Amino acid sequence: MSLKHALLGFLTICPATGYELKGIFENSVQHFWNADLSQIYRTLDEIKTEGLATVRVEPQEGKPPRHIYSLSEKGREEFLRWLREPVKDLPVIRNHFLLKIFFGAFLQKEEVIEHLKRYQNVLQERLAKYRKIEHMAPEGFESMLRSKGIIEKGTAAPFELTALKNHLLYAIATLRLGFKIAEATDEWCTETINELQSLASEKSKTEKPKSVKKQRAKGAKV
Repeated sequence: MSLKHALLGFLTICPATGYELKGIFENSVQHFWNADLSQIYRTLDEIKTEGLATVRVEPQEGKPPRHIYSLSEKGREEFLRWLREPVKDLPVIRNHFLLKIFFGAFLQKEEVIEHLKRYQNVLQERLAKYRKIEHMAPEGFESMLRSKGIIEKGTAAPFELTALKNHLLYAIATLRLGFKIAEATDEWCTETINELQSLASEKSKTEKPKSVKKQRAKGAKV
């Protein structure tokens, strides 16, 4: 998946500025895809140059003008072409935390355990954010469409309501996977911590203090 196609997908739902698209990213797909504002603006320029979207400049009093991007027919065709393209390979996930754990033998076990505990705190923060997205998704998405005039306040065409309902079905499905990955990773952290603590405990039992060894050796000589 490229950022270009993610933006085309959001523009399929409704026209938006680069700043609005950044907010949509943060409140919908951040658990598996993210982009900063500079990347979004740079990609929007490419989309416009390729004729995949048009731009309408809306003046604002006392503020810079708003550049509102709308999907072109060519852009819609490109988005649907990409959407229908089969996925052939699993994505390669780069996780610097796992790389640290992989080389954990070069640290003290206590240090690795602290890494794992801190990571669990991050996971809990992420799960809290997922719950917030899950709670706000239906109302927030419909509110966005109403603000864009796609669904008129108080009324909506049957097709628009069906499209909204269907979109939320798939959006929540991706969020459920985010929940499962975070929860499974948290469980893995706990298992690894317990294993490391168990190994440390066994090692301490097998290693007798030097003073005890010396006393036994002295007693044996007497």
